[in-house]
Amino acid sequence: MKSKQLLVLAVLVVVLGIASILLLRSEHSSWQAPSAAGTRVLAEFDPNAVARVEIKNKDGSVVLTRREDKWTVEQSSGYPANFERISGLIRRLWDLKSVQEVAAGPSQFAQLELVEPAEGKSDTGTVISLEDASGKRLTALLAGKTHMQAPPGFPGDGYAAGRYVMALDGKNRVVLVSDLFDETRQPAKDWLERDFFRIANPKSITLKGPNREWSLTRENPSEPWKLANGVVPEAGKAGSIVAALGVPSFDDVSADESAFDFSEPDTLTVQTTDGFTYTWTIGKQKDDTYPVKIAINGNFPKERTPAEDEKPEDKEKLDEAFAKEREALEKRLTEEKRFEKWIYRIPATTLSSILVSEKDLQPPTPTQDQTSEKTPEQAPDPTPDTP
Repeated sequence: MKSKQLLVLAVLVVVLGIASILLLRSEHSSWQAPSAAGTRVLAEFDPNAVARVEIKNKDGSVVLTRREDKWTVEQSSGYPANFERISGLIRRLWDLKSVQEVAAGPSQFAQLELVEPAEGKSDTGTVISLEDASGKRLTALLAGKTHMQAPPGFPGDGYAAGRYVMALDGKNRVVLVSDLFDETRQPAKDWLERDFFRIANPKSITLKGPNREWSLTRENPSEPWKLANGVVPEAGKAGSIVAALGVPSFDDVSADESAFDFSEPDTLTVQTTDGFTYTWTIGKQKDDTYPVKIAINGNFPKERTPAEDEKPEDKEKLDEAFAKEREALEKRLTEEKRFEKWIYRIPATTLSSILVSEKDLQPPTPTQDQTSEKTPEQAPDPTPDTP
């Protein structure tokens, strides 16, 4: 081979080598795309215009609707939704920025779970759709696979460091973001507003049912609870009942009474010192919860009874304070009566201290050894025998 040909081959090898290096750098650059980091993922939209949020994945969907500035959960019969959680999701979507742009085409979307959910399809993602009051879509995001990251030498898959997402705008632009959007994988009941009424200062608690009946009363908070027969219940039993009623919680809600059995219910009635009466109708246990219907009423004094030694200069102030207190009670009653619309699934653990018999509340019966005392031996007669 001539030296001129060898020189040409050598030049070609160098050129091909440089071209390969440039191509590899180009591919690496297109995968990481550092220039795309920090760019907005979704097009501009007005967060205040959002009136409907739909979260759909392979397990189902959650629909959150805003009516008269109040968010509700459609799957839970329009029960109030957690406003902070919804507003936080909308705000994060509005401010969502990319960490890294990913060079991926339609053939790789299934691998990244960037496929819209459909019946019979696996490896699908979650669609988060935002609409205005007219039903017009403002924006939508397809959230796919969680990105795992492990430091060098770290065993296992590492930790969740982000999620692959794609705006549903027809551009097929795949990016990695730092937000995991964990709440989009949760069921509808996890979006419910958890603020519930509180039963404060009870003065009487009564339970009536087909298999149990008991009543607890006390004159004022400083006195112990007593059963109907005047006996003080076993230590801690009354306190457990009051604690369960003080901060009641629920697992889920429903408006469909036909889904539960209320044929032979237990009825719990609680009267408070400030004039409230709470009535719980408790149905048959279903799974780990009891269905409970709630009725709330109030009976507040309309006029204040002046004290015998009340001074005229104090009357106006006392009357004004009484009117304000009554107004606050009426407002509280109105707010709490909204809870009457639904059936609540209250955990069995919450009602375990309430659904008991009167016998369970009675103090333990003293044993024979505790009640009987030994008869003392008869002392000797000090009088001497008469001869």
